[in-house]
Amino acid sequence: MQEQILISIPYEKLLNDLTERLVSANNSKLTQQELKPKELKDELLTRSETAKLLGISLPTLHTWSLSGKLTAYRIHTRVRYKRVEVMGALIKFKVK
Repeated sequence: MQEQILISIPYEKLLNDLTERLVSANNSKLTQQELKPKELKDELLTRSETAKLLGISLPTLHTWSLSGKLTAYRIHTRVRYKRVEVMGALIKFKVK
């Protein structure tokens, strides 16, 4: 049986640590796929894909879009996010 130790971590530190792990995990996936920069720049993500990539719920994604943390693009009735902008937002979250 493993011993578990519970400690108190400030919210900001937890958020920074999780963001750092998401960015590094995502970067390794991108290099494995060997996508060309143009393909990456033009890639659009659905709301579900974006929420999954960020590890957040759809309502949180909507709130972040309204507050300007992420830029959403409406194409007719669909909402899309640019992958490169989502990754840039992850880095901004990490810095704050």
